[in-house]
Amino acid sequence: MTNLKYSGDIPTPRFGHSADVYKANMYVFGGWNGQETVDELFYFSLISNIWYEVRLVCGIKPKGRYRHTTMILEKSLFVFGGVDQKQRKFNDLYEFLLEKNEWRTVEVKGNIPTPRSFHQSVNVENRLFVFGGTDEKKLNDFYYLILPMKGTGFQNIPEKKTSQNVSLFENQVEI
Repeated sequence: MTNLKYSGDIPTPRFGHSADVYKANMYVFGGWNGQETVDELFYFSLISNIWYEVRLVCGIKPKGRYRHTTMILEKSLFVFGGVDQKQRKFNDLYEFLLEKNEWRTVEVKGNIPTPRSFHQSVNVENRLFVFGGTDEKKLNDFYYLILPMKGTGFQNIPEKKTSQNVSLFENQVEI
């Protein structure tokens, strides 16, 4: 492993943040800096090793949070869920248009997941899959949302148990 030399607008130390790569930049959003949850968005140029804080943006950005998930889809960064310093959990969805520096709130419909943190999400063929996490209890639920939204919004994937161990890939999704 090599320790990189870098410069620029270096983020404060944090945990519970997210990091995603788009083109030659790594985008870091949110996290807990030891005193508060932050709503900062930074990117790190993988070519020049320079950090930049994204400051001049349009729209309303998400409230500070950590233990959320993010994903890149086409030219957008999506932020889902998380928790703030007062332990309020979120189930909101935000979109950051990477090439326009613009935040958007994504209004979702359908069977919306409960507010949560510690969940996992992944993008598979323009579908945002959200699994588990915690609200006030540990969750074992599974949802998907087709992006960009054209339909009814979040859909719940029913649990299909064939044994004590449940495999996510046993569920069949028809869209």
